[in-house]
Amino acid sequence: MRVLLIQPPRPYSSHDSDWLNSTPIGLAYIAAVLREAGHTIDVLDMPSQGLTPESVKGVMKKFKPDVVGCSVATVGYRPALRALTACKQCDPTVTTILGGIHATFEDFDAASQECVDYVVRNEGEHTIVELLDCLEKQHDPRPIRGLTYRHTSLVRTEDAPLVSDLDALPFPAHDLFPLGNYPEYGMVAINTSRGCAHKCIFCSTRRMFRQYRFRSAENVVQELRYVHDLYPEKKILVGDDTFTLNRKRALKICTLIREEGLDIDWNCETRVDTIDTDLLRELKRAGCYAVYYGLETGSQDNLDHVKKGTTVQAGIKAIEKAFSAGIDQILVGFILGFPWETEGDIEKSINLVKHLRKEFGLNLIAYGKFPIPFPGTELEKMIEDGDVGVHQGMYKNWEDYQGYKPIMVTEHIAKDRLHELYLEFCAACLSRPRK
Repeated sequence: MRVLLIQPPRPYSSHDSDWLNSTPIGLAYIAAVLREAGHTIDVLDMPSQGLTPESVKGVMKKFKPDVVGCSVATVGYRPALRALTACKQCDPTVTTILGGIHATFEDFDAASQECVDYVVRNEGEHTIVELLDCLEKQHDPRPIRGLTYRHTSLVRTEDAPLVSDLDALPFPAHDLFPLGNYPEYGMVAINTSRGCAHKCIFCSTRRMFRQYRFRSAENVVQELRYVHDLYPEKKILVGDDTFTLNRKRALKICTLIREEGLDIDWNCETRVDTIDTDLLRELKRAGCYAVYYGLETGSQDNLDHVKKGTTVQAGIKAIEKAFSAGIDQILVGFILGFPWETEGDIEKSINLVKHLRKEFGLNLIAYGKFPIPFPGTELEKMIEDGDVGVHQGMYKNWEDYQGYKPIMVTEHIAKDRLHELYLEFCAACLSRPRK
């Protein structure tokens, strides 16, 4: 079958663009398994090309797909629906499929849309291959696990099993993505694991992937070689939630990178309680130039409330260790304005950023957002249970789920004052450090 895979446009901020402007790894995996199954694949990566949803009509007329698939995070949900609507307008017979983290948790809403024929939940590699085989043979889709779709009513089949052996998956189809359309700082994304071992109330990764699984170090480095051969000038984003959770494996990856003679620049996200100076030095020796830590807040009470499982002091120490190990750039993320927060909590975050900028200079980049009750998170459940209030018109207004507008009511801080504090925090992030 002829399959068009679309990454819809997304209204990300400049902060996100700088750190996350990378190839869409989920869609690249789907492209790879479908190509391996014998289908003809074309990819439309709309963010990298600055395309609108209506732009897909030209691709539809040229490629003439039998199936169109979209993978979406929350802020891209409405643009994805607009893109699929355009596909249906161009060819009403085309089969449309929606997947990704937002579609997983909002599957009934997604499957209710006229432009969506099927929703693939959770990890999609096995389900999508089975579905296309079913469509080709015109079989009943009900035995396929991991689907939500309309029949006479909405049908949700049982969950598909996890991909137990990540090494068995083909490498993502990096070659299908137009890297020349990305800005100079655009990166190639890879994942070396799936899932998360922690329980932060603002994240749905644990529920999405259900179990933490790792690729072998050898398999990871083979992909790194493949990516480097394709795009030798591009930096690589390691998109794992916690790259260094398995210390022994992280060290082995670094050793193999050096033994392979891979001259690559890469960065990774990790946690402040899974690193040490020796490990950071090995990351640096293997080409890691930047690490990202989610510090979240300068208030220990708040850190405990969000179930981060770390301490403020551990965050400061982790930054010190990274710079002492020679890591060039440290990115630290904060969340300001949880429903229970006080002005004092936010002032602690502001003061922490000022301290970090003073101590570590311009190579430390900090940014902050308001908390977002993404589908599948404990924050969303608090709202659904009536424990937390929301500002009018904001809840489930998906394109505003970027973190730059408060969605939840902050009990101890008026909305106008919260904006003032947020601007103070941003000023601290941008202040020129002076020792």
